[in-house]
Amino acid sequence: MKKTKFVIPLLAVISCLSSIIAAKQPNVVLIISDDQTWSDYGFMGHPHLETPNLDKLFSESLLYERGYVSAPVGQAHLMEVEWSERGALQSEAGQK
Repeated sequence: MKKTKFVIPLLAVISCLSSIIAAKQPNVVLIISDDQTWSDYGFMGHPHLETPNLDKLFSESLLYERGYVSAPVGQAHLMEVEWSERGALQSEAGQK
């Protein structure tokens, strides 16, 4: 009986703390587009393109300006990785 009086409030406190800790973790949004340069957005100062939703997201976010990749990842590559992890795709070396 004494253990129950201690355990129930302890579980309540732990559940409250876990929700507070989870709320502090940042959200990550990965936006993939094809055939665009770094300046093809309204928030980057393009004189003709209007991107109001991305502009709003930018105003509340962090912009990573010094990112360089030698082989840009496209949507097809990400889908291939997802399916290969599920076992739907095999390499030629793995086939008999």
